[in-house]
Amino acid sequence: MLINNKWDYPRLVEEIGDEVVWSPGSRYPDMDDPELMASGTTDSRGNRIGKWRIFSRRGGRLIEIGDYDSSGERTGTWKTSHPDSGVKGVGSYVQGKKNGPWKYFSSDYSGTPLCFGEYLNDKKTGTWIYNFEDTNRPQEMGSYLNGERTGVWKTFSSRGNILSEGEYNNGVKTGQPSSEGPTPARWQHWYRNLNKKKEGDYINGEKTGLWTRWYDDLRLKEQGHYSNGVKTGTWIEYARRPNPDSSSDILEKKQGEYI
Repeated sequence: MLINNKWDYPRLVEEIGDEVVWSPGSRYPDMDDPELMASGTTDSRGNRIGKWRIFSRRGGRLIEIGDYDSSGERTGTWKTSHPDSGVKGVGSYVQGKKNGPWKYFSSDYSGTPLCFGEYLNDKKTGTWIYNFEDTNRPQEMGSYLNGERTGVWKTFSSRGNILSEGEYNNGVKTGQPSSEGPTPARWQHWYRNLNKKKEGDYINGEKTGLWTRWYDDLRLKEQGHYSNGVKTGTWIEYARRPNPDSSSDILEKKQGEYI
């Protein structure tokens, strides 16, 4: 029930200035979540206005804090944290949608974000970087378009060495579309010693064409073809070390699908 532009519930526990605070399990306007409680004010139309604080039910931990504009939409800088993991986010809203730079931090708020990038109308856009929590070095980086991964993405070891590189299009491992249909996206993977681990193509998220794998000393390990994500044709597996009693390093040849 709305009384003097403040929300009054049977389990209203206190009023602080122009704010009202609900007890655990109570609800505030437009929020039907028994795990949350909140404080804030509304206008005569029931829209949230000004500063709002949202708390967890367990322990009353602050989850979100920020402002609402005169239309009842989130605006300006908001700070968020998860009640379990403690990961925090800091960024801006425009007319109720995330826009502009956002950063997410570990619970100790060391100053270096776990990940950061920009939103456009609630969707990730442009370059995003995901860091290791213990080293603050990039673990993964690439670009988004309309909230989907696009272009070249890379992953790295905690020491900064590249582990994989390949292309996304509209959130799927595949090349750019053409008049003749989807094109392959080449993906490469490396061992931590920087030697090539495996290499091959994806189309529409499925492995396709020739794939090659190496041992960590760059000796051939396995080679064969995929079709729609399934091994097909002849696959050759190679010995890790040369056999002095054999003229070939081939361990085994397999035909058709096998996993």
